[in-house]
Amino acid sequence: MLHSYAVTNFQSFRERIEVDLKVNRRAPATDWIASSATGHRIVKVLGAIGANGAGKTALLKPMAFLAWFVRDSFGAPLEADIPVQPHAAALSEPIELECTADLDGQLWRYTLRCTPRRVLHEALYRKGERFRYVFIREWDEARQGYKVKQEDFGLDPAKAEAVRPNVSMISWAAQYGVPLAMRLA
Repeated sequence: MLHSYAVTNFQSFRERIEVDLKVNRRAPATDWIASSATGHRIVKVLGAIGANGAGKTALLKPMAFLAWFVRDSFGAPLEADIPVQPHAAALSEPIELECTADLDGQLWRYTLRCTPRRVLHEALYRKGERFRYVFIREWDEARQGYKVKQEDFGLDPAKAEAVRPNVSMISWAAQYGVPLAMRLA
């Protein structure tokens, strides 16, 4: 269940925007609030009001992109750009996306910083007492390759460092049968 997502420099959003679906304990119980497996109360419905061209539809696009990227980016052609568009006033700056969701009773956070050419940073965190990384992938400009740290992710280190610049580590690992990646993808 989705808890929140945030985006910076994505299409019409230059500054960071965050959509938080959690409601506090004081909000009255209604049919439009659900309890997540992690004990949070989450709204089922969210409205966006604004003039034509104000960005209401654009507010949904980060989640559509992340769903595709995490699940299906392995199928992208080898040299294809990542299908993201930075804000027109910040074309040379990276795009940043983040989402928090629960799965199987655990809270997860996924972060991505990228350009249309490559992933610069990608990380998955699982919450215990606090969020701890499952993997962190960083582009190393000097090496022209990725540095990858894993903690209980299960992808062979050589395969992890070979992930293509236009592919999510989760999508990549799912192709190699990594159980956690297959559940998330």
